[in-house]
Amino acid sequence: MTRWIVFIIGIMLLVTAAAHAAELGKTQVALEGQKVSSEETNFGNLVTDAIRDASGADIAIVHAMAFRASALIDKGAVSDQALRSTLASPTSKIVTLKLTPALLRTLMQRSLTKYPDPTPAFLQVSGMQVTFDSAQPSAMRVKSISVGGKSLDLSDTKTTFLVAMPRELAFGAAGYVLDFTDDIKGSLQVTDINMIQAISQEFQRLKGTVNPAVEGRLKDVNPKAAK
Repeated sequence: MTRWIVFIIGIMLLVTAAAHAAELGKTQVALEGQKVSSEETNFGNLVTDAIRDASGADIAIVHAMAFRASALIDKGAVSDQALRSTLASPTSKIVTLKLTPALLRTLMQRSLTKYPDPTPAFLQVSGMQVTFDSAQPSAMRVKSISVGGKSLDLSDTKTTFLVAMPRELAFGAAGYVLDFTDDIKGSLQVTDINMIQAISQEFQRLKGTVNPAVEGRLKDVNPKAAK
C-alpha cells in the first residue's frame, strides 16, 4: 500500500511539474517588472490588464508587494513556471469592490506617498489614467483620474466603479486599510479566478502573443521635482 501511495504522489508531482513548464505563449518584448514599486511598467500593465479583463471590472490595481523584486521575463516563449516565479502569490484570488472616485483618489495618494522612492504600496493600474504632481506634499499629489477618457470628480462619494485587485490588497496589504462604508464592504466579491489564471487567459485572449508597453497611465506633471 505504501509503495502505491508513493507511486501516486510521484505521478501527481510529475503532472504538476509538466503543467508548470507548459508554454503559455510568447512576448514580443521583455516583461520588465523590477521597478513596479516606483513606476509604471509594461509587466505591471500586462498583469493589471489581465485581471481587469478576467474579472470584467472597470479598473484593476495591483500593489508592488504582489510582484517579486526580480520580476523579469525575457522576450520570447513564456511558461507557466516563469510567470509563477515573478509573482509573490500566483494563486491569490482576484476580488472586486465598488469604489467611488473619492476612494480611488485616496488609494492613489497612498500609492504615491513616497514617489519617486520605491514602496511596496505603489500601484500598477489598468482602466484609469492618473496625473499627479510630485512637487506637492504627499497628501495633495493626485491631480486627476480619468476612466474611459472621462475625468472624474475626485470629491464624488456616490458614483462607483468596479475595481479588481488581489485578495490581499482588498484586505489591507501594504497598509491599504480604508474606512469603507457598509455599501462598499457589501460589494466585495471573491471571484473564481486567481492571478496566474487571469494572466494565462490574457495570453489566450491575445492569441498567444503579448506586447505590453508603458502607456502613461501614471503621469507626473512636474517630473523635475522627482529628480
